[in-house]
Amino acid sequence: MQRVLNEALWDAAAVRRQLRRAIIQQLGYESGIGVIDESGFVKWGDKSAGVGHQYCGRVGKVENCQVGVYWGYVAPTGAAFLDCRLYLPQAWCDDRARCQAAKIPDDVPFQTKPQIAQAILKQAWAEDVPMQRGVGDTLYGNSPGLREAIHHHQRYYVLAIGAPHQVMPADHRQIISLHTLVSRLAETDWERLCFRVGAKGLIWYEWQAVRITLANDTIGEQWLLMQRPLDEKSTYIFWLSNAPVDTPIVTFAAVALARHPLEHLLEEAEGQVGMADYEVRLGMAGTSR
Repeated sequence: MQRVLNEALWDAAAVRRQLRRAIIQQLGYESGIGVIDESGFVKWGDKSAGVGHQYCGRVGKVENCQVGVYWGYVAPTGAAFLDCRLYLPQAWCDDRARCQAAKIPDDVPFQTKPQIAQAILKQAWAEDVPMQRGVGDTLYGNSPGLREAIHHHQRYYVLAIGAPHQVMPADHRQIISLHTLVSRLAETDWERLCFRVGAKGLIWYEWQAVRITLANDTIGEQWLLMQRPLDEKSTYIFWLSNAPVDTPIVTFAAVALARHPLEHLLEEAEGQVGMADYEVRLGMAGTSR
């Protein structure tokens, strides 16, 4: 396996394209949901491609690790991963000798994780993958460039955004904070929905959506979706969406929660099939495992 990953001549991108075609034949759905997420892999040395002290979601803290950006696909009949890219920190891109030692091509530029996500989605659109909606956490939702790219390609996103954002509600032409907006909402307008079953039974959340314009954003008026658990009503998750005005809140909630099947697949891949324990260092091997 080491020889296949590190030395054999094969086209990993072509293999992933073939894999995508096979998966879409089975799961393809016109309103399919694309999920962008990431996962980190703790490493001990400094030779593995892209390794460095960075946040590792798998352990919930900064660790010496590699990080990959993953694209998953969710449809009514199942979920699967369709692509992944290795995140290469700026320090690596600035050290060409280190890149050459790890067999990272000289033409690989530095890209932020949202830029990697944008490149992955661009490839998906070029291949006509049936994917009308996309979802991601705040790392991706806080990126104006990624939001604008999805909007430009006439797709819809439901992306989490951080609480510090400033917005202008459609019915109140004044820029305010998200927490100020929440404080003005009527308690009776929250809608309770359930899409998941946990170890202790059904998992419910309350949701509300309002039309807003995000400050310093070029897309214009769009949806702000707010989510809160039943037992912590002062804790909110904020989502931004460019979906049509007549989109029902149940659709927003379904897309927002579509991340969970992919998180489960990552856990299975890491815990059951050895994805978290791979022993490779070189650039191509790290993205082909």
